[in-house]
Amino acid sequence: MKASTTLSVTVSDLPSGWSGAEAGAVKYGFQWWSYFYGKGATQVAWGGLGFGGQRLIVLPEKDLIVVFTGWNILPDRPTLAPPVAIERILQAVTTEQLSHREEDAGRG
Repeated sequence: MKASTTLSVTVSDLPSGWSGAEAGAVKYGFQWWSYFYGKGATQVAWGGLGFGGQRLIVLPEKDLIVVFTGWNILPDRPTLAPPVAIERILQAVTTEQLSHREEDAGRG
């Protein structure tokens, strides 16, 4: 069981747009990508990529699942690299959480 769920390949040649990923910060195995993020790349997000920009990203530490249902099959069109998507998601979630905390503090 352990062997069937262990990521087997470290990705060193990252596509364009993935420049924010550190060497070894992306791994692949058994149809799932893992993206290490956070300070020191200590947290991991799991992702599945589909045709035309379809993707699923799971951030277990944040108890969050994000689904992208894009449809971009034309050449030379912009794409949203998973590390960039993760960064934007975390910024939005963190901003929202801080906003709620400030509101709650004002009520107390």
